[in-house]
Amino acid sequence: MEQKARTGGVPHLVPIGYLNVVDPTDTNPDPTKRRRIVIVDPDRAPLIKWAFEAFAQGGWSLVTLAEELNRRGLTTKESPKRPARLISAGFLHKVLTNKFYFGTFTSGRVEYQGTYEPLVTRDLWDAVDSRLTQNRTYSKPAARKWFCFRPFTKCGYCGASITAYDKPGRHGRGKFIYYECTNSKKRLDPLYYQRKFGTENCIQRRWKESEIDDLIKAEIGRLYVDDVVIEEVRARLKRTNIAEEAYERKELRRLEAERTRKKNHLRLSYQDRLDGRLTAEQYDEISAEVQADLNRVESDIAGLSRHNVKYREQGSRMLELLGGIKDVYEKADMPGKRELLEVMLDKITLKEEPTVIWHFPFSTLFTLGKVFREGKNWGQSINEFITYLRHSPQGATLKALGGAVSP
Repeated sequence: MEQKARTGGVPHLVPIGYLNVVDPTDTNPDPTKRRRIVIVDPDRAPLIKWAFEAFAQGGWSLVTLAEELNRRGLTTKESPKRPARLISAGFLHKVLTNKFYFGTFTSGRVEYQGTYEPLVTRDLWDAVDSRLTQNRTYSKPAARKWFCFRPFTKCGYCGASITAYDKPGRHGRGKFIYYECTNSKKRLDPLYYQRKFGTENCIQRRWKESEIDDLIKAEIGRLYVDDVVIEEVRARLKRTNIAEEAYERKELRRLEAERTRKKNHLRLSYQDRLDGRLTAEQYDEISAEVQADLNRVESDIAGLSRHNVKYREQGSRMLELLGGIKDVYEKADMPGKRELLEVMLDKITLKEEPTVIWHFPFSTLFTLGKVFREGKNWGQSINEFITYLRHSPQGATLKALGGAVSP
């Protein structure tokens, strides 16, 4: 589908005014595997084109233009599950704002230039878009309200999402933010809730934002990172770095030997050109190929010298930050807390006894203390945690957040 889109073919259903049909030039014996192309709908395309031209000239609203198109016989395309029907003003708005009609389409969030016949020009489409903006009679809605913990919360009773809203306090005491199950007031399936909870709604109670904030603080306080763990991580990192340095020296010797071979290849090719064993075209082709390989080797050598430098001791620095992560979280503002939780937190299940689930490897740290105190083998968990912090972008994000909110 992506390849078809890059070559201008449309890999999805087309809007009204066009038809998806089998390419008559495709002679594949299997009809189900023949190529499909886009053609202009001879019945609907003239009406769609007229709609663009009429609306651009002015004097029409979406409602009156939709009524006129219905009078002229424009209907939606029928499908196996839905018959053709008259169009509405909302449907017409989607048509007039669709870039498909001047020759571009979107597939996989990427815009492509189509090879099909456009119904309108880009200038006409821009004129219609400008007219739609001028005809707008409603004010632009305010931006959606932002709530810190909404993406992470789920109802522990019915599994629905948690919605949030703010409510002014009494006597001008500012606003309070509450979190509530989306099914706590709706009656989507009263019999289900009646059987499960004895009520017609989900029994999830309303949560204050401060309650969820305190819950997260308490859970973060359970992170087990002390001096013993930090020293163990630092020692393991040093041993890892010794092994990496040995690998780097071996890899550097290999790359330098390859660089020498490529330079010799260039020198010999030049000698063959002088001796007449290679034509100018042959020499240019060989030298371009060898030079490209040589540039790649030089780049690998330069990159090897920087390999892992920024990760040296980063694991121990991350753990030192995690040792004080509760202070970092408490000092951050709400956007800072949100950014920190996006790195660490998976979800919060709200119920009578709520649970907080963390992303790996942070979840490991909650059980690490118990495992360590019981004398079990906790080295594997530490190794996984180090690997994650040294090679994951979340490690750099966590480090940046620590620097941003540290005193």
